[in-house]
Amino acid sequence: MSLRWSITVAMMTLGCGCAGAPQSPPTPAAPAIPLVDARAIDAHIKYLADDLLEGRAPATRGGRLASRYIAAQFEALGLEPRDPRDRTSSRSRWWA
Repeated sequence: MSLRWSITVAMMTLGCGCAGAPQSPPTPAAPAIPLVDARAIDAHIKYLADDLLEGRAPATRGGRLASRYIAAQFEALGLEPRDPRDRTSSRSRWWA
């Protein structure tokens, strides 16, 4: 009987110790995607539509400027270039 009593007391002690203090609800996570800023989008559009880019045609100075600008914006967002050896996706250097 004393073994049964010892096991009962040990289990009750462990059970009380596991209860612990009540936990507070988890804090909401920050949004993964930043909020859209209309002024920032307007600034991007104004730059890309500017006459400085000379129409942005491929293989032109304006096209190269637009491409570099967009690549810099992607990098600022944390996007990484795709693996250049990957031939399964589009010809774009960046993941969409």
